[in-house]
Amino acid sequence: IDNGGNFYRGALPGDDPTFVPRQGEFKVDRETGFVQPTHGVSIYDNPQGVANWGRIPYRVNLDSVPDSLQIIQTGKPGHYEITPRPGANLTPEEFIDACSGITCWSD
Repeated sequence: IDNGGNFYRGALPGDDPTFVPRQGEFKVDRETGFVQPTHGVSIYDNPQGVANWGRIPYRVNLDSVPDSLQIIQTGKPGHYEITPRPGANLTPEEFIDACSGITCWSD
């Protein structure tokens, strides 16, 4: 992904950014029980994309994204999602755990 390596996750004023996926942010394959690599936690390639939702933008520390996850562009330009990497075969619990370790830079 060639956007200068910057992605942003939003948080409401007074809250810390979190990458723990909420119900409905990911889909589970009924046959395998693994999280599908098509949906996940939303991030944006510019701070304004986050601010448009009334949230404070925080820059994602890409070094904290585990190898079992990937960042894919979905929907409108500038919108991305953190999803399981194809073949990672993550259960919902494993996906939530992997996402919960992602951090933001404190800049």
